[in-house]
Amino acid sequence: MKTILQNVCVIVLLMLIASCKKSSSQKSLKAETMLNVSYGSNSLQHMDVYLPANRNTETKVVVFVHGGSFIGGDKNDYTSVVAELVKRNFAVVNINYRLVDAAGLQTNPVLHKLSSVLVQHQVEDVSAAIDYTIAQADEWQISKSKIAVVGHSAGATLGLLYSYGNKNTGKVKVVANLAGALDQTFTDIPNYQLLPTQVLELGYRYTGYE
Repeated sequence: MKTILQNVCVIVLLMLIASCKKSSSQKSLKAETMLNVSYGSNSLQHMDVYLPANRNTETKVVVFVHGGSFIGGDKNDYTSVVAELVKRNFAVVNINYRLVDAAGLQTNPVLHKLSSVLVQHQVEDVSAAIDYTIAQADEWQISKSKIAVVGHSAGATLGLLYSYGNKNTGKVKVVANLAGALDQTFTDIPNYQLLPTQVLELGYRYTGYE
């Protein structure tokens, strides 16, 4: 966790350097925390919003995406990272998202089934959370344009897929990858069929493709 904090701080400091413009309408606002704010209809589509004191419409925003192999994890696992960012006057949106179905992965034999939630749906959740944040920016008194996505492990992969995909139409300016996979293609590996059944099943559940 210490390494994660150090890496996040490096990224956000670069964001600080990128822009020093101050809002001319800055107000003396108190810090505010809003937990489990809904950004969608699913019970997992919730975010915790942390707004620093003395923020304004130039206050930079970090959207944090938790890890968990796409099948688990929770935003509450990263509250220490969030606290460190808020200390540095970032607004932080710490999100949960829909999870790939993990049922039967630990059984023998492994259960073969299609998950109703794929990685592509999780990327859609990241997109929806960012769009909701932008829509609320005026009310929350934060920037609409100075937004970074920071993710850990699976969350980093989702952040990258969003940031370099067609859903990011200039909304996110910075993306930080903390231990996220950059290449999940394993079907081009010689004899990939010999990989553990659980690995093959995860690939199927992530993508929907055999």
